[in-house]
Amino acid sequence: MKFHWGTGILIFLIMFLLAAGFFIAFAMRQDISLVHEDYYERGVKHSDQIKVQERSAPYTEALYTKQDESSLYVGVDQELATNMNSALLLIYRPSNQDLDIDLPFEASRGELIIPKDRLESGRYILKLTWSFEGLNYEIENTVVIN
Repeated sequence: MKFHWGTGILIFLIMFLLAAGFFIAFAMRQDISLVHEDYYERGVKHSDQIKVQERSAPYTEALYTKQDESSLYVGVDQELATNMNSALLLIYRPSNQDLDIDLPFEASRGELIIPKDRLESGRYILKLTWSFEGLNYEIENTVVIN
């Protein structure tokens, strides 16, 4: 059998379609998770979030963390603790939303102790949100669990 230019084009098209099919099958099996479930709603409220961040700027260094072999300790400075009615601590893992944890945070009780067996090794973002005198505040801190 003689190899013609038409046969080469046909082989190229078949190979291209097979490669595209394999790529589409691979892409369809990938887990696509957004950082937040309500990603689009948060985008609409972006200007409100900017105001919250500006209002929270004086407190950015007030959230602190410590670790030992068995626990993660999360606390706030005393100045911030007096300006907190009720707070919520969100511990979220940007790479896997199944590892996110929501905890109520009461600064008057001292540090919040989180056992490390509830956390996998890796990078987490701690987000503390609270309200005081009708205004919302929010600060973030990054922590790496060993």
